[in-house]
Amino acid sequence: MKGMWSSFTTLIILVATVFASLVVVFYAYSMLGAQNQSVIVTQASPGIIKDGQLYVSLQTNSQIKIVKLQVEGYCEAENVCLKPGLNNVSLTLPSGFSPSKCEVYSFTLVLCNGKSVIVNGKYYC
Repeated sequence: MKGMWSSFTTLIILVATVFASLVVVFYAYSMLGAQNQSVIVTQASPGIIKDGQLYVSLQTNSQIKIVKLQVEGYCEAENVCLKPGLNNVSLTLPSGFSPSKCEVYSFTLVLCNGKSVIVNGKYYC
């Protein structure tokens, strides 16, 4: 009878260990999935170019940083952090870039993860 209880106890410990291992594996997998979530950045309103700046509203689902602004072959380093939700940002235009009044331009925003986002901005009339 004592041997049966010992086997039964061992079986319960084995089942509990397997269950705990599965919980740890599923938790780790879910955390990896959260870290690999793709960041989505979209333009929320028309951009305005004024006084050497691009003013634009951006919507994002995650915190990310804009590291570069490109337009018509010109490039400017940026350091703008976006937070989840709506962000009203001001980006410095590259030196040498001379926009014409009332014209619309396409800008490429390079993010810290290497992805890029195209936004439009109209030079203030």
